[in-house]
Amino acid sequence: VHGEYIIVKMQEIILQISLGLTSILASKCFIIAAIINWSIGLSFVAYFYLKSKKLRNLNKEMKEKMLPFINSPEKWNWWVFSLCSFFMIPRIIGFLLLTITYTSMIKLLTIGTTKSFTGWRRLIMKLVGRLFARLGMLCGSFVWIDESDCDIDLARWLGEKWKEAKPQGRAPIFTANHIAWSDVLFFMSRSEFPAFVASKQIANLPYYGYLAKAFGSFFVERADKDSRDVTLKAIKERVQSIKDYPDSPQLVIFPEGGTSNGLYLLRFKRGAFEALEPIQPYYLKYYSPYCNPACDSIPLHLQLLLMMCQPYSTISAHRMPVITPTDFMYEKFKALGSSKAEIFAAVVREIYSTTFNITKVDNTLEEKLKLRTYLYSSAQINGFLNLM
Repeated sequence: VHGEYIIVKMQEIILQISLGLTSILASKCFIIAAIINWSIGLSFVAYFYLKSKKLRNLNKEMKEKMLPFINSPEKWNWWVFSLCSFFMIPRIIGFLLLTITYTSMIKLLTIGTTKSFTGWRRLIMKLVGRLFARLGMLCGSFVWIDESDCDIDLARWLGEKWKEAKPQGRAPIFTANHIAWSDVLFFMSRSEFPAFVASKQIANLPYYGYLAKAFGSFFVERADKDSRDVTLKAIKERVQSIKDYPDSPQLVIFPEGGTSNGLYLLRFKRGAFEALEPIQPYYLKYYSPYCNPACDSIPLHLQLLLMMCQPYSTISAHRMPVITPTDFMYEKFKALGSSKAEIFAAVVREIYSTTFNITKVDNTLEEKLKLRTYLYSSAQINGFLNLM
């Protein structure tokens, strides 16, 4: 009996030692993983610091010429970037897992049908997509969205009876200033769950191109006139479909055609206004205490990773009244364009500028491309990296 007692005690001691060693090993593995994780994040911050040298040293003349595309790196806090780079890899993994999971779910919804997403399929895509968008924004450091209505009087632009011209149903088109990739996720997180008019390069992206097509988006090659004409025709057809069928997704069109730093307003293109139908304008404003979250002079991949090295960022979304073009507007502002669509675009741009005190500029997206080409190698600018 005494011998059995000794054996049992020895087994307990061995078990305790094993558990202790396992705990120490697990702790060491966690510490090693944390060190590796943080090292990768710090390496990116160091890499980006070196890559942004030209941007940080731009001369005054270049800055003044490219005002809507300058991200003001002198305001960046590299110590905060370094500290929060610990979260970069977990956020990347989270973002990729969300994308793969949501895309896989959409593919499952297509089993047994060749039709577009309607009925219960679109309902599931919408409900899960809104959750995906919100979680995706959290991965990108966007912790809060503040949405508010702007009660403004549009009589000076549309005439005294402008409220009577409001549509009874949905406005078929949303417009917004374009700042970053998160603009898309903001609209995805809304109850309307709209489709988009996007660059043709988006269609070829793994996962995201498939999702954009599933939403019912259109793709345009900005430099190809024939592609632009086809897109304008498709927009008109979609607008009519939205008016006729309640299941048709509304369209989001960023009339600037590309991103800026959010501090200036580029010239509006006429695509969103060609149908001469009511639009629902939004004004988006971003806040981050340590950098501007804009895809301006910074290519998309670097900006996305930089946002994942932020402690937090917020979005303010200001919803303006629906704008319906009127004869008063066409007559009063006929000097602003040679067609009704151009007049409509110019007036809406003026409303944005006046309401939110944004300076209008005539800089083009071609100038932004030249700036990026100067700041980074041309090979980095092609394809995926020049999406916004």
